[in-house]
Amino acid sequence: MLHDVVAIWQAGVKAVDPVELVARFVRCSQSSLQFGKHILDNSSISEVCVVGAGKASAGMAKGLEQALANSCLSQRLSGHVIVPDTQVTQLASIQLVAGRSGHVNLPTRQAVEETTKILATVSRLNNSSLCIVLISGGGSALLTAPRPPVSLEDKIATIRALSDAGATIEQLNSIRGRLSLVKHGGLANACQASRMIGLILSDVIGDSFEAVASGPTFQAPEHQFQNPKLILESLSVDFSRLPLSVQTILLKPMDSLEANPIGLATAYGAGADQVMTEKSVHNFLLGNNQTAMAGCVERSAELGHLTEYASLDKSESVQAVAEKVVQIILNSRRPKSDRVYVFGGEPTIPLVTKSMRGLGGRNQQLVLEVWLRLKQVIGEDWDLDVDFALLCGGTDGEDGPTDAAGGWLTSQTFKHATLQTLARQCERNDAYPLLAEVGQLFQPGVTGTNVCDLIVLKIS
Repeated sequence: MLHDVVAIWQAGVKAVDPVELVARFVRCSQSSLQFGKHILDNSSISEVCVVGAGKASAGMAKGLEQALANSCLSQRLSGHVIVPDTQVTQLASIQLVAGRSGHVNLPTRQAVEETTKILATVSRLNNSSLCIVLISGGGSALLTAPRPPVSLEDKIATIRALSDAGATIEQLNSIRGRLSLVKHGGLANACQASRMIGLILSDVIGDSFEAVASGPTFQAPEHQFQNPKLILESLSVDFSRLPLSVQTILLKPMDSLEANPIGLATAYGAGADQVMTEKSVHNFLLGNNQTAMAGCVERSAELGHLTEYASLDKSESVQAVAEKVVQIILNSRRPKSDRVYVFGGEPTIPLVTKSMRGLGGRNQQLVLEVWLRLKQVIGEDWDLDVDFALLCGGTDGEDGPTDAAGGWLTSQTFKHATLQTLARQCERNDAYPLLAEVGQLFQPGVTGTNVCDLIVLKIS
């Protein structure tokens, strides 16, 4: 049963393979370059400059090289893309550079240096240049250029304060976008090419272009973003305790932070355009969490299972999702059902204070929360006339600051932990040690893509 669940999860990840997504979307002949229905005349392009950042951007770069191979543009292609160190490989024309190591998704000095090079590169382009930007989840930390007088250390301290307080992705982006020269359309603003194409693999529910990697090619109207002081108040973060440089920036109106603000888009979604002074930017959505869920459903059907699927709400906590999963399992007894359930999204995880916090991530926590609630209902031993297998995993192969994508649980492994142990580990956000001890970590390795999480549940 677990074998099927893993196969279904893997099919979801394969459906958002960045190499294949880009290679299918971009079409190049000797006379034209096509992005979806958007067509450019090759003779008008003197050079193709590729930049970008993210956990999937290495694969996107490879796919782009494949799409342009054997055309005249392959000789005009160069690039500089920032990726995690595990994804640095040798490509023919596009240089992949490391912006961070390990599993901590925070800006680094190395990322700042590489981002500075990208800003310098795009600022030297001209009217006949084409700039292609490869954007995916994880790009916020990899593509980073603190706005003076904010230092890297000041920015990290602010991000940590917000994250520890439970900030949403929208709240984080509202703050860190103001503190950056490259986010909220900053990269597009710095680019001197007359044409920019953004290819985006979304890791945020709703797929808003200003949210993926904090929107380096897309600046939403200022009213889209919350007042920073109101955000801090809602999270009980003391404004006066933030670094002075951060306070200085956050007190300024957002539109006063740009020397030459880019035009504001009036349309959202795939293909939405922004027209700037002698510059056009076209952003295209290549894939998202729904693409991955569709891959799961297709594979589940191939295996002969009836399948139900749904996207999680952006604000759903791991506890709420755990309740949903538990109810499905318990209700499957009356009458006994045999089917697969697939959920996609990114549930929130309330964190205990740092001094009490253990090691884990939201997918590992979700497994423990389901396990705990089932124990509370039926006791220590599994005695229901139904079997299940549950797998929760981040599509990037990472879950929190760990080497696991998540964890798994079956009716056969139900006895591996006691109610008391589960309650203690859940309370401390300390799922990793327990799942490691009982052999229920899910460790597929880095996947090279990133579209939130997939939760697969099989009942029989």
